[in-house]
Amino acid sequence: MKEQGFSDEAKGFFRQKQTTLDQLNKSQNDLMSDRAQVVAKNNEKFADLWDMLALIMDRGKRIYRTNDPSKLPDYTYTQIIKKIRRERGEGGEGEEVKPEA
Repeated sequence: MKEQGFSDEAKGFFRQKQTTLDQLNKSQNDLMSDRAQVVAKNNEKFADLWDMLALIMDRGKRIYRTNDPSKLPDYTYTQIIKKIRRERGEGGEGEEVKPEA
């Protein structure tokens, strides 16, 4: 390739670019892996939250269906989410409540 004008400088330039690309590719793969782990952890937390909400809704409906039907709507998904949002503030902002270990 030297006969067609491909110099050693050009060869070094492309090797450097290849090294840079390899490093960037590794960084990107690491970020994607970290993101996948975070998503998996969030899904676990969401599943736990959903189980808790389902239990609250079920028990609230069972108790208030016969005892006090006026409180029954308080144990629907929509009402529980509204209450959570009010406690966290209008935009979902508010003091974060850390779960007990």
